[in-house]
Amino acid sequence: MTFTNNIAAGCPFAGFVAPGHICGDTADRSFYGNVAHSAGGYGVYAYANKALSTSSCWEVSNFAAYKVQEPCVMTIVPTD
Repeated sequence: MTFTNNIAAGCPFAGFVAPGHICGDTADRSFYGNVAHSAGGYGVYAYANKALSTSSCWEVSNFAAYKVQEPCVMTIVPTD
């Protein structure tokens, strides 16, 4: 599943619940160019995508959020 160039607004929990990508993998476009605004919660609740890699280092990039009530990016996943 990919989330590319979307805008989410007015969401009660999070603009997006989406996977991150392996650290430094600039070619990955599974979550790219998205914007969340006016959310009652987080901009993105991100998780490690175990289906793509067993890497213990992952990140979320190329994302923006504004006017959200909680942190723009939220994640609770053990990493190195």
